[in-house]
Amino acid sequence: MKRYKYPSTLIYFKPQSLSESAYCMLLTSCQFFQTIDKLIETGDSEQIFQRAIQEQGRGRVLDTLQEIQERHDTVKEIETKLLELQQIFLDLSVLVEAQGEILNNIEVQVTGAVEHVQTGTNLLQKARVLQKNTRKWTCIAIIILLIIVLVIVLSLKPWAKK
Repeated sequence: MKRYKYPSTLIYFKPQSLSESAYCMLLTSCQFFQTIDKLIETGDSEQIFQRAIQEQGRGRVLDTLQEIQERHDTVKEIETKLLELQQIFLDLSVLVEAQGEILNNIEVQVTGAVEHVQTGTNLLQKARVLQKNTRKWTCIAIIILLIIVLVIVLSLKPWAKK
């Protein structure tokens, strides 16, 4: 008779043949839970439980069955939540990838803006130099024009009487 220990219950399983004994020895906890799941889902567990009832007593087996059913439901719920979590991570990875593309686009735009600002700064410096030169030449032109006007006015001598 094989014993499987759980935190609050022992499950007894008596193999029927030598091959079942070898199978029980090789049975890992994962395989055991898969077997329990299969028995619960297919309903083939009745024969095993009838034998267990005869050997262990109805109350103890029903308690064990109830606990196994609760654990099975809990495992199914955890599995569902893990699948939801997996979907959340997949959605998150898609969002991260999309935001990565957006960040790359922003980086390209910022780089372009930096280039435009540098070009604008250079053009403003050239415009300032041209403005100084233009102001200087304008002042020179005004002075020359005033001198010409002064020469014309002095050559006409409007104050002298004829």
